[in-house]
Amino acid sequence: MAPNPHRGLSGTALAMALLITSTSTLPVLAAAPQQRQLASAQPILLLAEKSEDDKNEKKKKKKKKQESQQKQNKQQSDQKKSKGSTSQTNKVSDKKREKIYEQGRQDGLKTGKQKGKDKGFREAQRQQWKAWNNNDWRRHNNSRRNIWVTPVQYNRGFYNNPSWARNSNWGNNRPWGGNNNNWYSNNNNPSWSWWGGQALGWGVNALTTALIVNSAVNNAIRQRQPTVAVPNSSMQLYYGSVEPSDDTDVTFVVNKNGNAFQMEADCSDGLLDGEVPISLAEAELINTACQVAFGSI
Repeated sequence: MAPNPHRGLSGTALAMALLITSTSTLPVLAAAPQQRQLASAQPILLLAEKSEDDKNEKKKKKKKKQESQQKQNKQQSDQKKSKGSTSQTNKVSDKKREKIYEQGRQDGLKTGKQKGKDKGFREAQRQQWKAWNNNDWRRHNNSRRNIWVTPVQYNRGFYNNPSWARNSNWGNNRPWGGNNNNWYSNNNNPSWSWWGGQALGWGVNALTTALIVNSAVNNAIRQRQPTVAVPNSSMQLYYGSVEPSDDTDVTFVVNKNGNAFQMEADCSDGLLDGEVPISLAEAELINTACQVAFGSI
């Protein structure tokens, strides 16, 4: 049997011992509710910290979104400025486009003329044109480049014509040889190698005679008119603008649908700006200009 630790103590001493023992446990008992309170407060603190983190994250996202929007707005603004600048550049290029095209056209004519003067190249072309059938000519006429592109400023009246084109004896007064250089003669049926194939498609077999062209020029001079009507067309030739560039080629200005165009004709092969004509009207234009330049009077 275990000995009683309180044996031998008086009643008063025993009571005091019990009081001390019970009071010594009070802090422990008092601490228990406080610990429970602290334990219950921890989740609240964690929630508060999480809420603060969420706020910070939202602020970051909002700031990032604002920065992204500002960047996008700046890009759009830069694009508009760039577009405006490009548009302005295009306006400048538009002003230069006609000059650039015309220069390119003239360079092309020179190159084409040099190439065309190569006998081997031109003879091969002539043989090709002779061999073409109706379908070949139809394809050519549908695919040929547009030579009526760039109008020119030409308002020369009769009295601004060169002296030879103001005189009734104009055929003999032509400064490049006059009647001594009258090699051009179509005899109503030109010797152009492409003529047979194209004329068949047009339903014709002859061009306007030299007599009719010469008579038209004589009438225009008497009436002080600067143009003559091109037969079988709505075009008017400024006959005073006719000027040979060599023994077979001629440049001139023609009015077509109210616009003036500077063109070049190869009288030997019947080409307009280096191309086989695609209509009877174009063929008559070549014939009229060549008759004024090189035809007999």
